[in-house]
Amino acid sequence: MYCNFSAPVITAEKTDSVLDVLTKMQTEFVRHVVIVKDNDHPIGIITQKDVLKLIQDDPTKRTLDLIKAGEIMKKDLFTVRYNDQYFLEVCADMMDNFGVGSVVVINDKKRLSGITTRTELINAYSHLFKGKARICLYMKTKIITCRFNDTLEFAFHIMQQHH
Repeated sequence: MYCNFSAPVITAEKTDSVLDVLTKMQTEFVRHVVIVKDNDHPIGIITQKDVLKLIQDDPTKRTLDLIKAGEIMKKDLFTVRYNDQYFLEVCADMMDNFGVGSVVVINDKKRLSGITTRTELINAYSHLFKGKARICLYMKTKIITCRFNDTLEFAFHIMQQHH
């Protein structure tokens, strides 16, 4: 079994402001902050995408210091136990099936132990399968591109057609 996750995890409480969460992301160079209660019980997660979506879509136009983490956190956490025999496979399946970029790692008492991100998963699999396969077996030969002066609308349209 090859377990690869980050610990300690950058955390916040649901009463912290979104500005505090964003500041932690920037100072700790992470894209995910786990929201906890009682210091180590995970109850939600906020990603960099969540903050960007809030900035773009919040109709109230409140400043980030007035919005609480609990208002925007995702409450449906994807978790895995660190002692799971199929740790990597479970993480990869969750990320692929649910389109998430991280899985929260918990212990047998459901307390926070770590976090596994796509980057860590890729590093783990590259370590496990080093020298066992060639890129040409998996790469696409047709590359979709846009010109420098194409509109974003055009780029999004192409992305949707070829997803």
